[in-house]
Amino acid sequence: MKSFFIFLMIIVSFHSLHAQEQPISNELVMSQAEIRLVIQNIVFELDNTYLYPEKTKHLAQRLLAKLNTIGFQNNYNREQFRRDLRSILVKATHDTGFDIIQQKPTITANWAANNTELNNPLDGAVKVEILDNNIGYLRITGDVIFYGAHQVILDAFEFLSDVDAMIIDLRSADEVPISLVQQMVSYFIPADTLIGNVKFNSHLSTLLSLKTQGFDNFKNKFPLYILNSSFVAGEWEFLGYTLKHFDKAVIVGEDTMGFDYFTKSVKISDKLSFKMPYALISHPISNETWGNDGVASDFYAKGDDIFEKAYSLALTQLSEH
Repeated sequence: MKSFFIFLMIIVSFHSLHAQEQPISNELVMSQAEIRLVIQNIVFELDNTYLYPEKTKHLAQRLLAKLNTIGFQNNYNREQFRRDLRSILVKATHDTGFDIIQQKPTITANWAANNTELNNPLDGAVKVEILDNNIGYLRITGDVIFYGAHQVILDAFEFLSDVDAMIIDLRSADEVPISLVQQMVSYFIPADTLIGNVKFNSHLSTLLSLKTQGFDNFKNKFPLYILNSSFVAGEWEFLGYTLKHFDKAVIVGEDTMGFDYFTKSVKISDKLSFKMPYALISHPISNETWGNDGVASDFYAKGDDIFEKAYSLALTQLSEH
């Protein structure tokens, strides 16, 4: 048995050494043509989409010049290229919102058989449930950037349209388009209400609530509780911040991260996307944001106590009516 074990270890070691000798997979190496394409596309996005183009006035020229130096001349390991390029961007702008990421396959949304939960193995999940005492529960986890997400959110709110109170759980929510958050805000605020001032690369704009049919009960004095963790950021912070300042929601949990800018990802090659800050949103009247401080909770709690506190508050609110 001992000799067999030694023999097995020799085989494993041989295969390990053999694997180390293999050339790096083509999937892990960027060609000179792809590097040039990626740099040129990033320069375009920095000039036309990035939120603070004044920070990158000279960066674009330096990146293009680097194409002609030894730095980007040879075939580049994809992960090393990602790290090096992000380091250059962050060092030049002092902005940590940049990233170079692998393209994800497109995900199509499909409701589960019980019509209460959407599962996506590569993205997030939207779960709806009606709890005791007719309290609706909407939980969002991971990224909600799959194809059909707007319809999924509409289906979720229609499922909860007759509840007497609602808990929206964002503690594990991650990336989401601002249009989907705008949609969710609009279920609780009358149509065409100014909900934010938005700064883009070269212009200012306004964000209005959308027209929604069949959710009038949510727009009145409806008990709504939003659960936050210290990891909630960006667009999801906008949801809590806006509904709180319109006196439409009570925030339960931890203060959020304080990222008042929004990011978006654009395709820069067949395999890579470029993530960058592209918009900054502020309160429609005060022009203030939740930057740095985050969205402050009305009732602080941690862990499992967050949900228990919100549920208790909902029960108390319902008993008073």
